Amino acid sequence: MKWDTVLTEDQLNHLYKYFRLPVFWSGVFNNNGYIKGNRTLEKSVYTPIAEPLLYFIYNEDFWGYKEVTNSTTGKTWMDRNLGASRVATSKTDSLAYGDLFQFGRLDDGHQKRDSLTTDVLSPTDIPGHAKFIKSETTPYDWRVYPDLLLWKASDYKNLPAPVGWRLPTEVEYAAEINSWDVSADLSDGAFDSNRKWTLGGRRLQTASLNSVGSIGYYYPDTNTGASARYLRIEASPSYANSIRSQACSVRLIKI
Repeated sequence: MKWDTVLTEDQLNHLYKYFRLPVFWSGVFNNNGYIKGNRTLEKSVYTPIAEPLLYFIYNEDFWGYKEVTNSTTGKTWMDRNLGASRVATSKTDSLAYGDLFQFGRLDDGHQKRDSLTTDVLSPTDIPGHAKFIKSETTPYDWRVYPDLLLWKASDYKNLPAPVGWRLPTEVEYAAEINSWDVSADLSDGAFDSNRKWTLGGRRLQTASLNSVGSIGYYYPDTNTGASARYLRIEASPSYANSIRSQACSVRLIKI
């Protein structure tokens, strides 16, 4: 940490107003909290030495992340799942689980783990509300008529990502898994990497949470006419088909 002092009042106010850097008062106080003698207070701005976060507009707010690179594959990832409050401190760190998305849907609030629900499917790409759409029968989709291109190139229409980021492919996930330290439980190797993968579970088509703390479900960009796909991160990672009304974690990779 460092302190930059002797800034003018206008400079301090500018830093707080536009960059939200916290402003502190310093001085010499007695035991009762009063200033000793004729000493005056000085304003200071605290700035961390640590690398700052990058931000983009997510769910109508600023959301921060860092870039981390897999030294084996050369691929650059976000260091946390979309919606996570921080980078993970363990593979079962609930503050790092992040949000759970229905495949192809934008960040409209439905991805929050406790969002309200509805049984009414959306006729459009943008439902216009923040409710999780339950779909327990055909078409097993949050949309009345499936749209397979909502998270695809070239425009990534509904994908909540800054420019230059996308969903990883299954091939990229396979290379990622192969780079983890081999152990009896590969989810340990997943967390031990600088990508800090977590076991945040999923939200079923019924809107119930499932496998939180034991399995991580992550979307690749694969999407067929009948289903999406997910990667299960556990002792032995695997892929499976997923109906698009289920919700899984999203981790982005740099294009």
